[in-house]
Amino acid sequence: MNKQDFIAMTRHMVDESHAAVLASTDKEGHPHIRWVVPGFLGNREGALYTVSVATYPKVDQLLNNPNAEMMLQTPGLTKIINLRGIVNILDNPTIKSEVLECLGERLHAFWRTTKPEGDLVVLEFVLNEATYYVPMNNSRITVFLG
Repeated sequence: MNKQDFIAMTRHMVDESHAAVLASTDKEGHPHIRWVVPGFLGNREGALYTVSVATYPKVDQLLNNPNAEMMLQTPGLTKIINLRGIVNILDNPTIKSEVLECLGERLHAFWRTTKPEGDLVVLEFVLNEATYYVPMNNSRITVFLG
């Protein structure tokens, strides 16, 4: 599988599932996982984007150690993708607007638990490596993206 095919499949899974699990580590090296709503922006196929609040612990964790992993899965768990990469914290109004335009309708739970004031930041998950699993036939493919 080449990089373009893999990105197309990942884009399809993001559009199908609307959610992913993001893993980061704290200063003591303890892992933390949480649900996020990722999306691709236009032709920026080398990264996934999501939003957070600047004061949330995950932002501090990612500022300390930007290495992270994200897991996507189809609703029926027939396909799973683990993405590894670096997360950049972006506080640019233009990119915020673009990400909110892309993800806005998928952020229902986020808005129920978050004040929508100006402390939003964008998490840019730059893709380096990915593993694609098909559990039912025990197949696994790793693709280097960075």
